Amino acid sequence: MQRDKLYYVSLILIFITISTSVFAQGNPPVETRIRSIAWSPDSTKLAYTTNSGSTKVVNALTNQVLFTFQSNSTGATASIVWSPDGTKLATGGVDEVVHIWNSTNGSLLNTLAQMPYADIITALAWSSDGSKLVQASYSGNITIWNTTTYQIQRSIVSPASILSISLNPDGSKLATSGGVAINVWNTNTGQRISIFLKHTAEVISVAWSPNSDIVASAGLNNTIYSWNGFTGQIVQTFTGHTDAVVKVSWNPDGTRLASASQDHTVRVWNASTGQLQNTIIASTPVQAIAWSPDGNKLAYGGDNIAIVIVPAPGVVVSCFVDDTVANFSLGSNSSTLVSDLNGGAVILNPAMAQNFNGTSLPSGWTSSNWQTGGSVTVSGGSLQANKAIAGTTASYAYTTALDFGATIPAAVGQQIGYSSNLSLNTTYAVFGTQNTTNNLYAQTSNGTNTLIPGNWLGAPHRFRIQRSLTNFVFSIDGNVVATHNYTTATSMRIVASSNSSDASVLTVDWLQVSPYTTPGTYTSRVYDAGANQNWDAVTWTASGITVSISARTGNTAAPDGTWTVYTTIASPGTSLGRASQYIQYQAVLSTGNTNQTPALEQISFNCTPVP
Repeated sequence: MQRDKLYYVSLILIFITISTSVFAQGNPPVETRIRSIAWSPDSTKLAYTTNSGSTKVVNALTNQVLFTFQSNSTGATASIVWSPDGTKLATGGVDEVVHIWNSTNGSLLNTLAQMPYADIITALAWSSDGSKLVQASYSGNITIWNTTTYQIQRSIVSPASILSISLNPDGSKLATSGGVAINVWNTNTGQRISIFLKHTAEVISVAWSPNSDIVASAGLNNTIYSWNGFTGQIVQTFTGHTDAVVKVSWNPDGTRLASASQDHTVRVWNASTGQLQNTIIASTPVQAIAWSPDGNKLAYGGDNIAIVIVPAPGVVVSCFVDDTVANFSLGSNSSTLVSDLNGGAVILNPAMAQNFNGTSLPSGWTSSNWQTGGSVTVSGGSLQANKAIAGTTASYAYTTALDFGATIPAAVGQQIGYSSNLSLNTTYAVFGTQNTTNNLYAQTSNGTNTLIPGNWLGAPHRFRIQRSLTNFVFSIDGNVVATHNYTTATSMRIVASSNSSDASVLTVDWLQVSPYTTPGTYTSRVYDAGANQNWDAVTWTASGITVSISARTGNTAAPDGTWTVYTTIASPGTSLGRASQYIQYQAVLSTGNTNQTPALEQISFNCTPVP
């Protein structure tokens, strides 16, 4: 009779036989028919139960099997949970009793039998304070045990078979699945306080958010709902799975929800917006999932695939990242340029650009000393002026804009910007300190000097001076700080000057002068992930909206006819949804104003190992 019940329950619960190993540095002995997986509270161990009734506890970092015990004497163990302090494990299944185990060595501490209403145990839940252990049976019986005395604290009878249960954070409410409904019970009184109805087919999994009164549910209608645990109102609907969703699991701060489905995927969702954030593609249906309590790992298993431990989406260090000059320089440019902007960025090719990567003044530059002992040096990726001035030999028209990254010292006589000569005595538009040590001004040779509020000295900032025939617009870190109405068509050079009597040094890290060529295409290096990976969310940071990202994948080191074509990625956070060892991307930059360039400052590709 027990085996007949188990078979029926298994059909509903979609407990599919799977061959498993733990994905990490090594593999423990292969098991079959995994029923349940659970993380220890400190996220260092993983426990899993089998159809044969055995339970194994594995070191989640090394995959060493710490111990094995027979958690069920007559058949499958359907559920396993850890006590909040991590010292005990509770298991339940076809033998209709709850076993309490020492989690250090697997010794049996206690056996809890609910008589005379025993039935196959389908789910267990331990309250966060450790005082309550709740068991649920397929028949609909709920038993709440006092974990100090191991006496029955309360019994509840549900109107429907129970397949999943979850306690709210303080343990005062219990959510249970029952047919197409989710029932919510007061654990102190045993009264049903809510019933949630929206699912059109069997509800297989319920999970209470760890830090709020939100309940998630999923089942055979391929849809996930989150509910307000007080009002029963639907908070969010998560759609996208194409087959039954058999398990949901929250990350520790309740901001993301992971789901396992028979459509061969694990999906991670933004809990607030319902937006899909990551997709992990498996080779077969996925039946179980558990988010580690530290939020850093996700464990899942499925039909004929291993229990896989992967970095949790959202906290994973991305597999492929470009965010520095060194990284971007490994790619190729077509009307684009790798700039020192913010430590590294791809921009449209300007009329002039200088990153000062050499050890002497670049070609097209000259210098002159203001005082004895003055110098202009280039080292460490920057130009340094002390009691001297450096400037370009070429002049630039009034239709241009100058952008530069610099550190202006808190000293008198600092000037950087446009000037018609190296004497700064005819026509100019510069950022300068004048005769102060604590103020920065926008200065033009028509006599206008605008004090710029704030502290802009002694630290690196991004500066910009845009010219037109009739004015100069000054900006710092993307914000306009002054506009001078000054009509001049004089072409001017780019200068950087420090004329202080002390050792103050004006440092220029990079600069560029418009116009920018548009459009331009940057092609990244081919990235080798070392093994086949599921390519998930692609994120990037770009100033300007005219940056389009596309990517292609393949399994040969050099792209050939077996590679995919470039596919445009709609927006940051979109999953690429492909599997391969190698990947390459392109960034197309364009602008409608050739005095402005978009900038790709960072791009990353998340990935998880293909099981």
